[in-house]
Amino acid sequence: APAAGLTLEGEVNIRPTRSWDLFPKYVFGLADEEQPEDTRTTLDALPVLNEQGKAEIPVVLNDLPATTQRLNADIVVRMREGGGRAVERKLTLPVASDTNMIGIKPEFDSDNLGENSNAQFSVIVSDANGKRVTEDGLEWSLVKVERNYQWYRSGSSWNYEPVTYTKKVADGTVTVDEQT
Repeated sequence: APAAGLTLEGEVNIRPTRSWDLFPKYVFGLADEEQPEDTRTTLDALPVLNEQGKAEIPVVLNDLPATTQRLNADIVVRMREGGGRAVERKLTLPVASDTNMIGIKPEFDSDNLGENSNAQFSVIVSDANGKRVTEDGLEWSLVKVERNYQWYRSGSSWNYEPVTYTKKVADGTVTVDEQT
């Protein structure tokens, strides 16, 4: 094989995501959670390609970011040809969660809901393999977000900054079963 004996280099980038292909239109993770930084780790001691031009690369993920969101691992591997040109391939895989994940899907069409309208949502709970599970006593809260603008003078010009206030409107608990 033309690639036999060539060396590999690469890295893994762990990044948060709020979507899951198994559950379209559902959003996972807390909406107001601060986005964790992407975590880039170099793949060390990668094997040399065998006589068939192939190699198995074990990827062990340590020090995952603490988040309620799902995580994806972007695995990038590069091989340098004899002339120095790099051939790169990228594979994105989901990182299995240690805990169940809660997904919420809005049952209305737009990002904005008209005044005095009722918003409905579907809620699911899934394990790391995508199997829906029953969860009892999930707590929810409805929060009203108001934004006002504060004007101020800086030197000879006027500027403004948004000031955001939140107020809890309602809260409660809900039971989610694997069928709904």
